[in-house]
Amino acid sequence: MHLPPVGERGPAHRDGVASPDEAIAALRSGQPTLAPSAEAVRVPLPGEDGAAGAQQLTVDIPEQDLRNVTVLTAPGSGTRASVEVHVRGRGWERIGKLADDGFTELPAKGVRADAVRLVWDEDSRAPVVHEVIPWSAEVPDARLELPHSEADVAIGGKPVTVEAELTAQTPGAARGRLSAPAPDGGLETDHAARVTAPRGGKATARIEVSAPEGTKPGTYELPVRVSDGHGGTQRGTVTVRAYPPAGGEDLARSGDASSSADETPDFPAAAAVDGKADTRWSSPAKDGEWLQVRLDKPARVGEVRLRWQDAYASGYRVQVSADGRRWRTAARVVDGAGGRESVRMDERDVRYVRIQGEERGTRFGYSLWALEVYAVRD
Repeated sequence: MHLPPVGERGPAHRDGVASPDEAIAALRSGQPTLAPSAEAVRVPLPGEDGAAGAQQLTVDIPEQDLRNVTVLTAPGSGTRASVEVHVRGRGWERIGKLADDGFTELPAKGVRADAVRLVWDEDSRAPVVHEVIPWSAEVPDARLELPHSEADVAIGGKPVTVEAELTAQTPGAARGRLSAPAPDGGLETDHAARVTAPRGGKATARIEVSAPEGTKPGTYELPVRVSDGHGGTQRGTVTVRAYPPAGGEDLARSGDASSSADETPDFPAAAAVDGKADTRWSSPAKDGEWLQVRLDKPARVGEVRLRWQDAYASGYRVQVSADGRRWRTAARVVDGAGGRESVRMDERDVRYVRIQGEERGTRFGYSLWALEVYAVRD
């Protein structure tokens, strides 16, 4: 077997069917249907003008400390191959041999490398390589993500759930200790102490946040931390707004509704506030349309409830006004999902409430079965 001199990496390409970039990209793609056969991408190692000796497949990677290397191949090929990593200044170092069952996972023991290669004898069958996966030792065991960075909770009302997603970044399950201490001011939190994400997957931890009676209305920053037990900690923050409770009668039922435009006379603005389950307002099919209601008298508004038809707004603002001319934004929704939505606020001297569309969730306009407005309870 002829190997490159120490410190040389050898060719990272081959002659034949696909370009080198296409071949190497396929190995990293995670899509076996796109993976090339190593026979199509193998390259003769230097020696006798490539006429004899060993063959190789090299994948360049960003230089990093490696925890493990995984190679996925077609099983049962009978290939006799070594897995090696390239260390700058030292050359190629063997970390193990290719398994015949198609799944090879080898410890790299923290070695700092900038390439991985398979090397096999010319008289051995070439492996069919689906993917080469270098596992970095420089990343935490898991990645913490907060799907929603904001939450609203009613003082004295039901808890709200904040989700924390943990994604494993190691060749094994990722175990973490979850911490979400309640900030000063009266909020309370409840959650499991530990969370485990399976290899290659994620786990969702649910944090219950409540605001018992006596909690001061306002905005709180809730810290979320996951520690992996090896000194690594992932951090995030959820902004929690605590509002006074709202309820009572629907103030919109006795108000006057209007809109920027109605799709047809069959779907007028008034249909969204008439209390009927089978009537609705619908706008023309464009962004920026709005629906508003003028209340009988000024009120301290604490909640707006919406019931969308299939044509919903994925982004919108709830605006309020004392005179219908000067408006202020009470709340903004950027991840609307349709269905039933509740938007909390604490706005005084409100005579007008407007749902100002910003972005449609479908190719149609905006359509609401119901717009309801509730006052803050005394």
